[in-house]
Amino acid sequence: MLKFRFHEFINSYLKSRSDVSPEHKKRELKQNRILLAELEKYVKTFQKKERRHRLEIYSDILRVIGGGNGKELRPTKIQLTVKTSYDKLVKYLDELEENKLIYKKPFSITERGRQFLSDYAKIIQYIPKSAI
Repeated sequence: MLKFRFHEFINSYLKSRSDVSPEHKKRELKQNRILLAELEKYVKTFQKKERRHRLEIYSDILRVIGGGNGKELRPTKIQLTVKTSYDKLVKYLDELEENKLIYKKPFSITERGRQFLSDYAKIIQYIPKSAI
């Protein structure tokens, strides 16, 4: 929506200026497209992020740990993949270990953790995304 209005404004502005050569108009359009891209990046950084439910974060962490393929995982790798802060990740990992869903040294998923992922995948099929 923002993109359309911005382009509409620029095009009408350039059409109203009869004193500008076609080459100059093309150059201005190119510069405005670059400005628009920067503006969109800026706006996206301040848009509200959709909050995830704790169960969704747990399942993301379990998927990362379960998909390790025998490689030794580090907390920062999990953090970056799950897209959460480090202090929250540590808290979630402690809770998952407390509930016997993972082992922390080295990171691996338990059979109970695999069962959780399986059950979560079945349940999530029947719940609309907005209800979680």
